[in-house]
Amino acid sequence: MMQVTSDQWLSWLSLYFWPLLRVLALISTAPILSERSVPKRVKLGLAMMITFAIAPSLPANDVPVFSFFALWLAVQQILIGIALG
Repeated sequence: MMQVTSDQWLSWLSLYFWPLLRVLALISTAPILSERSVPKRVKLGLAMMITFAIAPSLPANDVPVFSFFALWLAVQQILIGIALG
């Protein structure tokens, strides 16, 4: 049986969390996808698929997810996603 440590969970979380925030902000403000006719599950699924596709190619981010600096980074990622959308 495979053992997964808490350090591995936090590493995977930080790898996918920051791009997911940016992609979710982009999808929620994109002209076609922000319509009410597109279900929220579809938006979330699309954001997760895009994130899983692009996250491994992004540089590693050493910011702990549960820190004060992470709050600033989350706001930054959301604002970038909104600007792209």
